[in-house]
Amino acid sequence: MSDYTGNVKKWAILAILSAALAFGQGSVCQDEPGFRGTTWGMSRTQVLASESAKPSATFEAGREVVVQYNSVPYAGFKGHLLYFFGDGKLVRAKHVIDLPLRDLNQSIGDFKAIDVALQHALGKPFETKNIWSEDADQEELLNYLEQDRATPADLLVSDLFLGQAIQHGHLKLYSVWIGERTRILHGLAGGKGAVTHQIEYRDANYKYEWMVDGVGLEPTTPALRTRCSPN
Repeated sequence: MSDYTGNVKKWAILAILSAALAFGQGSVCQDEPGFRGTTWGMSRTQVLASESAKPSATFEAGREVVVQYNSVPYAGFKGHLLYFFGDGKLVRAKHVIDLPLRDLNQSIGDFKAIDVALQHALGKPFETKNIWSEDADQEELLNYLEQDRATPADLLVSDLFLGQAIQHGHLKLYSVWIGERTRILHGLAGGKGAVTHQIEYRDANYKYEWMVDGVGLEPTTPALRTRCSPN
């Protein structure tokens, strides 16, 4: 249960950004894939039947039931898998990527490599961006960082203290893909010494509430109805 509940706060901001971006116009995936051969609305029994292994854990988180599979890599990177069910139906799922054991700066390289894999599968993202909230860990001022290090592509593993900035919650990386049926958020974020790297797939019609410090946040919007772009 700790793999999920401990990261709710740091992911609320990215979930809200994903929702805000859905109001705009941008490229969406050329051919919207299901998540590991599943489709939204499947029952838990159907989803479990689609996986060859038995789940590692099942637990409740808010109004959702979460099924976890450990040791499930993505694009060659180790991690685990989570399926989320609302009212007995599959509504979202995510890969959570293991973090580098020694140098958190390497998580920048991991993010960029996985983003490339996602772009090969999904096409150009609707948006890809860095969010800088502080410059305390950097030699440059915040306005410089926001302009010259605005996207993950602008960052290098060799840049000083990037891992520390993510760990302190001063830097967040994300890419978003928007389709008629599915929203996809790839993000790297942290806070209070913890860092999470994940790819979340969500049913575009699903609404759920994130609680942050007792305040309800609604990170979803009505589904964006637009054709997939070949871009």
